[in-house]
Amino acid sequence: MGRARAHRDEIARRFPQKSNFTSAKATLRAVPMWWCMKHKMLVTTITTALLTFTVNPALFAADDAKTESTTAAEATADAHFMDHVTRGGLTEIKAAEIAQDKTKRDDVKEFAKSMARDHADVNKNLKALADRMNMKLPEDLGEHQAFIDGLKAKTDADFDRTYVAATVLSHEKCVDMFEKFSSATKNADLKAFADNTLPGLRTHLTNSRALLATLGGAKAAAAQ
Repeated sequence: MGRARAHRDEIARRFPQKSNFTSAKATLRAVPMWWCMKHKMLVTTITTALLTFTVNPALFAADDAKTESTTAAEATADAHFMDHVTRGGLTEIKAAEIAQDKTKRDDVKEFAKSMARDHADVNKNLKALADRMNMKLPEDLGEHQAFIDGLKAKTDADFDRTYVAATVLSHEKCVDMFEKFSSATKNADLKAFADNTLPGLRTHLTNSRALLATLGGAKAAAAQ
């Protein structure tokens, strides 16, 4: 009995840390002495197994930090998308308003009306979502202000081609951005917004390309 107790105490002395379930020392004390002496090899095996289950808390801390970092990156990507869509929509609305005032063509005027209406709806839907997320969306045009300033200086056919060609280009980029975002985001509400908006954006792209063709096409617009 003395040798068994000494063996048990030596294990407890060498491995004083607690496992997730119980300490090896406490486990041994709960076992009758006669059983320990009879099954000395089995006791040693169980003790080793219990000690193996001791987990370093730093592993959990590393996982938590990685999760927080990933979540922050995803939130940043979502916010960037929302800002970009908002400013892009405001630019489309402003350009359409200018087009309705400056163009002399009925087809360009009707196209501009539909653009202003549809993008106002898109921004309205996004703002409602942003409000539920307690996020503030931009109210300025950002880098798009330069385009609007340049558009105001155009006149007649020069204006029509510049406006419609710019609409084609912006919607090519917009459709691509929405498709990529829909595949990447983990936010279910933003994904639904992107998926629901994409059909209208694709229609805008098709219509703007067709209208540009009647105005002389992209080459004529590029030559201005």
